[in-house]
Amino acid sequence: MNRSKLILAVIGAIALLGSAFFIHRAVSVSAKAREGKDARDRAFSDLEKVYKDEIFPSQANVATVKDDVARYEGVRDSFASALAAKNVQPPASRITPSAFMQTLQAFVAAKIKAAPSTAGRSCVSDDFAFGFDRYIGAPVMPQNDEVPRLVQQLLITKDIVDVLFAARIVELRSMTREVFEGVQATAQPKPAQLDEGARGGPGRRNAPGRQGRAANAKQGGAAAAAPEEPLFTSQRFTVSFVADEHAVLTVLNDLARLGCFAVVSDVRISKSASDIRPPETSVADAPQERPRRDTSRRRRTSRRGEDDEEEVAHSVPAPAPKELTLAQRLMTGPDIDPPLEVSLVIDVYSFRAVKAGKEAE
Repeated sequence: MNRSKLILAVIGAIALLGSAFFIHRAVSVSAKAREGKDARDRAFSDLEKVYKDEIFPSQANVATVKDDVARYEGVRDSFASALAAKNVQPPASRITPSAFMQTLQAFVAAKIKAAPSTAGRSCVSDDFAFGFDRYIGAPVMPQNDEVPRLVQQLLITKDIVDVLFAARIVELRSMTREVFEGVQATAQPKPAQLDEGARGGPGRRNAPGRQGRAANAKQGGAAAAAPEEPLFTSQRFTVSFVADEHAVLTVLNDLARLGCFAVVSDVRISKSASDIRPPETSVADAPQERPRRDTSRRRRTSRRGEDDEEEVAHSVPAPAPKELTLAQRLMTGPDIDPPLEVSLVIDVYSFRAVKAGKEAE
């Protein structure tokens, strides 16, 4: 009896433990399934929110970018306005073509007269035109709309020539300016119209997508039809001259300190001759010459009574050896260095001033 009860108690305990185990297992599986369902629901909600939101970037990012662009444009405009204060401006009063021709001729004559000289030789020729060969010595008159820019180029030329003359160059060989008279500018595509990173390589025209078309639609056709004036323009001048090393360095430093925004974009320097001079030969080292014969004629009378001449040779002594001076013994160095042939390309920039959102020339 007691044995039967003991067996039933053991079986009951085992059944109870098994039931508890299976109940715990079921509860754990159900909890994990519920957590997975919640994770799926959250991911679905996030994805649904992304699909329902506006196209990237968001309005907050757009506002931030616009604010940054406005700040950068303000810094750019302030910098350009500061540089524009150094622009070479033509006179405010209107100048006629004939008045410009008179001013140009007076300028050329004054600069030729004021040119420095080296060893009694002027550094410019009498017919030098300082880049205005088109109007010097030729009956050509500029157009009315060309005079303001010509006056501007004349003022820039004056500044460059003053720098060259102040450095006391040896020779001013040539000087050119950017000729714009009668030249029609060819239409160039704007940088915004070319997409360097587009498929098909550099130079492929950028075909705007949905975002680009939407932005163009918002801006309107009127704004796209009016191109923005460039922030700066440049004019190129070239100068070729001969000078020593010190004068070349002086010219480069003075050009960097010009009042206008001038940039020396290209420098080419070559030596006009070898910088090593062969040593001179002293008289002592020179090959000795044979004694010269100093012939003098002496008349004598022969036994037959005929006049005859005989030559008497007298030896002339060779000159005494002579030591070379220090200057004659120099083979190289700054004292005997040949001058340098220099070619400069100078770009002079003019900037567009911007004040309170409006352009000011």
